[in-house]
Amino acid sequence: MSDAEGSEEEEERLDPAVLVSDFYAACKAGDLKQAKELQEYEVPPFYSDGNWTPLHWACRHGMVEVVEKLLEDGAHRPYLDAVEESLRPPPAPVVKVSSDEEEDPAP
Repeated sequence: MSDAEGSEEEEERLDPAVLVSDFYAACKAGDLKQAKELQEYEVPPFYSDGNWTPLHWACRHGMVEVVEKLLEDGAHRPYLDAVEESLRPPPAPVVKVSSDEEEDPAP
């Protein structure tokens, strides 16, 4: 087996979850070429450093094609879910109704 064949097989076995931090770094650095290449591996779009996600960084750097793909992949869903959750009215309080009359104990 040649080196070229070995590297092709290795690329096919790459786990997208392993590439998440590389994708995040590419978006943060504004590296459009690298980000687009990594998106071909269907990298999960939800990685965060605690503040910004790849979607934030891609928007910041004007990486329109990357942003479009991230939106297609649902990168915005956690934010929409959080907004929808915050807009839901609180559940009605549970009120225990008691009778004025005490029940007679069984004889």
